[in-house]
Amino acid sequence: MRFVGCRGTFTPDGKSARPGYGTFNMTGIYAGRVDAPIPANLVIAGHSAPVLVQGAGVSPSASLNRKATTISTWSVDPGSQIENIDDPNTPYGFGSGQIVDRKKMLKIDPLATLVANRDTIADIGNGVQMPGVLRHGSQTGNRWALVMPSTQPVMLDNAMRGKLRSDDVTLQVRSIGKDGYVRDSDGYLVFY
Repeated sequence: MRFVGCRGTFTPDGKSARPGYGTFNMTGIYAGRVDAPIPANLVIAGHSAPVLVQGAGVSPSASLNRKATTISTWSVDPGSQIENIDDPNTPYGFGSGQIVDRKKMLKIDPLATLVANRDTIADIGNGVQMPGVLRHGSQTGNRWALVMPSTQPVMLDNAMRGKLRSDDVTLQVRSIGKDGYVRDSDGYLVFY
C-alpha cells in the first residue's frame, strides 16, 4: 500500500539495562496499492542493541541536572497531534496532516531520596530548568543518546518500586528559544 503526504510522531521509551524502543505513528493519504520489490542486498545487523547501563564510559547513563539518576523506566511523550485539514482542492477533499501541537514530556521514576539530595517539589515551585541525558551503549558506532538541554519538572507522584519508594517525575522538555526556528532545540536523538 502506498501513502502520500505522510506526517508522523515518534515516541521513545525504555527500561534500565535494556534497549530503548521507539513507536512511530504515521498519518497519510491512501494512494493505492503497488508491488514493492524486495532488496537483493538486505543486511540484518548481527550485533546486540545498546542498553541503558554505565558500561565502559565514565559518564552516567541516566542523568538529570548533571547528576546520576537511579531510574527503572523512562518515556518521552512528544505531545504531538496531527490534524487533517479539509481542502476541496484535493482529490479526496482533505489535505495532508499537519502537526499542530508539540509539548514534549519526559517521564522517569527515580528512587526517592532525602530532600537534601533532591527536592522536586521545590524545583517545581521555583521553575528550575535542568539538562537531562539518557545514554544507551558504550561501544563506538553502537550507542545512542537522548539529550534534552532544558527540562523543567512539572509533576511529582509517589510510587513504589518493589519495596522501595520512588518518585514518578514528569518533566516538560523546553526549547532554548521562543521562536519557531529554534523549536527543534528541545531534544536531540544522537547516534555516535
